Amino acid sequence: MRNTFKASLTAIAVAALAMAGQSAHASIVHQYTFNDGTANDSVGTANGTLTGAATISNGQLVLTGNNADYVSLPASTIDISSYTAVSFVTWFTAPTTPPVNSQLFSFGGTNSGYGYGYIIANPTTGRTANYRTAISAGPSTEPGYTYGETSINGGLTSTIVGNGQHELVITDNNSTLSIYLDGVLKNSTTVPSKNLLSGLSDSLAYIGKSVYSGDPGFNGSINEFDIYNNALSATDVSNTFATGPVPVPEPASLGLTVFGAMGLLLLKKHNKSAA
Repeated sequence: MRNTFKASLTAIAVAALAMAGQSAHASIVHQYTFNDGTANDSVGTANGTLTGAATISNGQLVLTGNNADYVSLPASTIDISSYTAVSFVTWFTAPTTPPVNSQLFSFGGTNSGYGYGYIIANPTTGRTANYRTAISAGPSTEPGYTYGETSINGGLTSTIVGNGQHELVITDNNSTLSIYLDGVLKNSTTVPSKNLLSGLSDSLAYIGKSVYSGDPGFNGSINEFDIYNNALSATDVSNTFATGPVPVPEPASLGLTVFGAMGLLLLKKHNKSAA
């Protein structure tokens, strides 16, 4: 009897640990691959809209550096303020140095041209020429930069320019903000209670545009943008980099799929006739 009771307790403990592990697992909840020629969300329902001269070519979002060219996402559907932890994964290419203070993505609000309640990723900044991330969870009555950002630099912008595609990962678990490049952790910082995710605005969500209306747009291409519902671990980030972005389907494989479907229909018709 005692051994049976101990075995039951052990089973319960193992199950509890498994559930805890599952609750901490990060899953993609929104994904933008651009592989079908649209900015649709291939995982969730937060479909994006191409704005201005933003185009899609060969499965990549192409942006000009003009802040009128971007992808607008339904911020209220994504509901970033409801997250207790989050990760953003961006696969991008910067053929030339991006405009100062341009942004790969931004979630937040704008009041009289000033951003507030936001989390952003800059491929370059003015004073230090670093790629970086920042979160500022202040109210609409105060611009984010005066309220106070929690920000970290990842490294020199020059290291990401003109040498192909890169993966930038931002993770925030409401206590630590981290930035990774190409699968490697570059920097982390503590997030104070004033800049928790719950304080973010759900008014705006952009790919390639800033919540500060005077900032330029991103100049380059974005291959994929993913949002996870938890903070990816260092191992997770290494794995996403090793896996790479979702590839554009080969026309030949698409043709085979269509051909196979047509063959199946013909076979069904033949079987009905034989019957």
